[in-house]
Amino acid sequence: HYIVIKKAGGQKPPTIPQPAQQQRVIKGKVIDKNSQPLPGVTIMVKGTDNGTTTDPDGNYSLSNVPQNATLVFSFIGLKQEEIKVSGKGNTINTTMFEESIGLNEIVAVGFGSQKKVSVIGAVTTVEPRKLITSNASLSSSLAGQLAGVLAVQRSGEPGRDQSDFWIRGVSTFNSNSQKALVLVDGIERDINNVDPLDIESFSILKDATATAVYGVRGANGVILINTKRGKTGIPKIQVQLESGITAPTQLPKYIDGAQYMEIYNEACRNSGVTERYTQDRIDKTRSKADPDLYPSINWLNEVFQDFSTNEKANLNVSGGTDRITYYVSGAYLHENGILKTKEMEDDKSNLKFDRFNFRSNIDLNLSKSTLFRLNLGGYYKEKNQPGYSVSDIFYATLAATPIGYPKQYSDGSYAHMPGSQMNPWMASTHSGYSLETENQIESTISLEQKLDFIAKGLSIKGLFSFDAYNDQLTVLRKHPTTYYAMGRDEDGQLILKPEEGEDYVNLASESNISSRSNYIETQANYLKTFADKHTISALILYNQRSSKYTPAYSEVGSLPYRTNGLAGRLTYNFDNRYFIEGNFGYNGSENFAPGKKYGFFPSAAVGWLISSEKFYGEGLQNIINKLKIKSSYGLVGNDQISANRRFGYLTILSTGLAGYSWGADGKYSWGGIGVSEYGDINMTWEEAKKANFGVELSFLNMIDLNVDYYREYRSDIYMRKNSVPASTGVTNLPYGNLGEMSNHGIDVSLIVNKKLAKDLFLSINGSFTYAKNKIEEMDEPESKYAYQNRTGKRYGQIFGLLAERLYTSDDFNSDGTLKQGLSIPSFMNKVYPGDIKYTDYNKDGTIDDYDKVAIGYAQNPEIVYGLGASLQFKNLDLGFLFQGITHSSIILGDETFFFPAQSSGTQGNILSNIDSRWTTENPRQNVFWPRLSTNEINVNNNQPSTWWLRDASFCRLKNLEIGYKFNVMKEKISLFRIYLRGTNLFTWSKDFKNLWDPEIASSNGMKYPNNKVMTLGLEINF
Repeated sequence: HYIVIKKAGGQKPPTIPQPAQQQRVIKGKVIDKNSQPLPGVTIMVKGTDNGTTTDPDGNYSLSNVPQNATLVFSFIGLKQEEIKVSGKGNTINTTMFEESIGLNEIVAVGFGSQKKVSVIGAVTTVEPRKLITSNASLSSSLAGQLAGVLAVQRSGEPGRDQSDFWIRGVSTFNSNSQKALVLVDGIERDINNVDPLDIESFSILKDATATAVYGVRGANGVILINTKRGKTGIPKIQVQLESGITAPTQLPKYIDGAQYMEIYNEACRNSGVTERYTQDRIDKTRSKADPDLYPSINWLNEVFQDFSTNEKANLNVSGGTDRITYYVSGAYLHENGILKTKEMEDDKSNLKFDRFNFRSNIDLNLSKSTLFRLNLGGYYKEKNQPGYSVSDIFYATLAATPIGYPKQYSDGSYAHMPGSQMNPWMASTHSGYSLETENQIESTISLEQKLDFIAKGLSIKGLFSFDAYNDQLTVLRKHPTTYYAMGRDEDGQLILKPEEGEDYVNLASESNISSRSNYIETQANYLKTFADKHTISALILYNQRSSKYTPAYSEVGSLPYRTNGLAGRLTYNFDNRYFIEGNFGYNGSENFAPGKKYGFFPSAAVGWLISSEKFYGEGLQNIINKLKIKSSYGLVGNDQISANRRFGYLTILSTGLAGYSWGADGKYSWGGIGVSEYGDINMTWEEAKKANFGVELSFLNMIDLNVDYYREYRSDIYMRKNSVPASTGVTNLPYGNLGEMSNHGIDVSLIVNKKLAKDLFLSINGSFTYAKNKIEEMDEPESKYAYQNRTGKRYGQIFGLLAERLYTSDDFNSDGTLKQGLSIPSFMNKVYPGDIKYTDYNKDGTIDDYDKVAIGYAQNPEIVYGLGASLQFKNLDLGFLFQGITHSSIILGDETFFFPAQSSGTQGNILSNIDSRWTTENPRQNVFWPRLSTNEINVNNNQPSTWWLRDASFCRLKNLEIGYKFNVMKEKISLFRIYLRGTNLFTWSKDFKNLWDPEIASSNGMKYPNNKVMTLGLEINF
């Protein structure tokens, strides 16, 4: 016992240390409702990192437990249990029960968070761990994981493998204005530069109720990412290491040199011209007798390697005390490309990508009611590649024939054919190099103050953020002197014709882009429950953002981009049964005219948790555990109206647009001033009217099903006035808020969690997203035929001819003319058997552009789906995800060098499926290629049509992972797991089976493919 004696003068003696609290060892067993032992249950001392897990028999032992501690028992799919140890012995047994999924889960919503049970907006969340894949870009992990997100990955190129994604599809014409608003810890930032291991929560906001508070920035949906924060307790260390092997999912295949010449000669015969290649040359090429003069080059094999590698590492530390908590992390990622590296002249030419991430989140409790937060983060990226871009190298690989020249002559001379595309091998190995560095520093400070002394549940918050971004690109390029072999002299030496080049690297281009942005936010929140049944919450908020870019694309572009406004929310919850919510955003943008800068965007929603009603019987409660319906309607805006036009209410005058000439022959001229852009004083933001109806269901305490149906109408889309006739003399058509577009669809998400046996647990996740849009108005010139209008069709709808079949000899008269009654194609002077026969849609006797109609779908998919599952058996776990798209179309051949034998034999390759072609000896209809020709481009056969239309639907095994947890040094290591993960392992596609990866949306396959990846990883938690 200690006695405190107050000294004279009111001073206290020094504080005497209290005796250490007695600690003990707690043991016990955890079982389920059927009295079966539960292995793998986590038991933690609340508020600390002291914990353990149950063994296969459900037993546990936990040491260093304070006398007044609370033990927390948790397991996936089971209701969390908290047991105070005070007054209990050293043995504590417990039974855990299943519960409906997520009723008390906290969900991030606009400018705050809510319990999931009270959320009546269309909000979808995903467990952050599911976003951890082998992709460098976070957006490439979204497809099939989140209902409401349509995502496609168009390239696997290192540093450029991000996906295009849309929340509930495309609802506007302007590509610049289709992007969702991404907020990381409340600040607008790039989703692809966030390390998935740093993510605490991930939500997408889809309807008006969820997004109205963002006003003019919320029309395309909002993604909220909150990063991890520290928790009270001893330092917790997490390490993850990965090493992977990557390979292309699918590349096109081409024929060899000898077959190339045989096919080309066939095309010559079909065209009635002399065969280009002699049989002697074909034989010498096939025998490889002289590869210098008779090459047969597989350029894909010469330029690209079969596989490459990547590595990832992440280290984070978290912990803290009652006063201060911290989360600090660092990550490194390295990716190599599939360009061959052994023959590269300079290591800097190697296609590779490096990224370093860091993050530091600190929370400081200045008092019991005051919280100060400091977030620091950022990244540094570095990308190397050859002097020519990867897209240029792919293009050259397609353009180079297998017989034009070798990659390099036997005497070491660089090879190239005059008048043809560049040597693709040289472009990838001897063209200099390009170096791009990119970095960003992100900082945020905030102060939160509870004002319970004024009103219980009242609080205020202030936040300030400053971000700085820099991007520098330097291209040092060379094009060495090349030679073309004309033959051999009497001594057998090559006779080479030189083509002068640049044998030393030169500065080809250099750029430096930077931006600075700051953000200020202040808000007041109120949350109060009255009489145990009435809960009210309110939010009022002011924010402003300013960004400046250097250099800018124009003088007006150098001015800062600024927005500011108010946002508010009011919710009412009666007894967790009836919910009402109202939101508004009142926002302004510097982009609009004075007096028209601000807009008001309100929304309202109602919800009813039917399963909480008294009339909802216990029998039904045991089957359908949760039944909630919800509905919302509101307005949201979009101020990202154009990529190239700012301050559209101003008319812009420029020099050099008008010229004046005089004199007898007009040889004297003088430049003048003209209107480059016409102003529109009434310009405004796009407005989206959004309606949503949703149902949330839980079955049998293990199945969670959410279904949302939505409709959206977008008006005032900013676009050129295309209906202005050319007779007005206006060269740059004026802009206006003229466009209208509708969109509707359905989002479905499914979660199943079930303990199947003593040591076996199953989890299933499924998502389905359908979004169909229609152009309601786009101010297009009136077409001669209404069926050719874009209005009324999908955005991006493909138009083409309807291919019926191939012409046969029965379609022609003896003089080669088409028989009477057959419409005449107008694309070329004459057609032949084996050419494509099209439908005369307007029945005017001529097949021409007026017969082109809407065919197939747009390129961007209308449907994205995913189905995944994970199994856990003792320490072994297995998980997989199948993901796919449908309602997507691609037209083949609308790029150069796709069609065989149509470039005079100097450029272009031929796909390996050439055996599936029409020939005079075998005039089949069910072929890939119609009649081949070479003396002129076969304009008839090359028309966009249903002949070349392909279904871009696919389903692929997106992820497959197997892991095992080892029980090593359990007193120090809480997790030691080794895993093997496969990404993009198998792809099923009906129309692209023998072509290329349909997801890259290429018409000829010459794009950097997506990657198959096999990754070996290690996780260690201390």
